[in-house]
Amino acid sequence: WGDLAAMAVDPAARSERKAAAAAASKQPQQHGSRSEPGTDALCVFTCLWAQVMILQVVKLSITASKVASSSGVATAYLWPALMASACLLGVALPGRGWVTVYLNVVSVLALWFTGSQSNHVFLDIVVCLAVLLTFSRDRGRWEAQGTYAI
Repeated sequence: WGDLAAMAVDPAARSERKAAAAAASKQPQQHGSRSEPGTDALCVFTCLWAQVMILQVVKLSITASKVASSSGVATAYLWPALMASACLLGVALPGRGWVTVYLNVVSVLALWFTGSQSNHVFLDIVVCLAVLLTFSRDRGRWEAQGTYAI
C-alpha cells in the first residue's frame, strides 16, 4: 500500500511506475520456452515413460531368446535393442526434445508390432501419439499441448 500512496501524491513515482510497466510489456513473450533443457512436465514424462518401457524391453528380450534360433539372432533382438536404446536415452537425457520424440516413436512401433493388441497397449500407443502429434519446437508450447492432449 505504501507504493500506491506514494504514487497518489507523487507524480514522479507514478511516471516511474508507468515507464517500468511499459518497458516490461515491450519485452518478448517466451510462452514458457527454455534455452536449456530443465525439469518440466515433458522431462518427467520422458524419464518415467522410459522406466515403464524398460519392462517392455525385458518382455521383448525374453521372447527374443525363445525365437532367436528360428528367426535369426539379429531379427529377434532388433526390437529389444531399439527399445533399450530409447529407454537408456530417456533416462539419461530426458530434457532433450529429440530423445522424447525418439522414445515415443520407438514405443509406438514396438507396441504396435510386438504388443498384445489389448486395451492397455492401445492406451499406451495413444499416449505416445498425443505427445508426438503435439510436438512444437517451443518446448513450453509442446508441454502445454501435450499435457492437454493426454
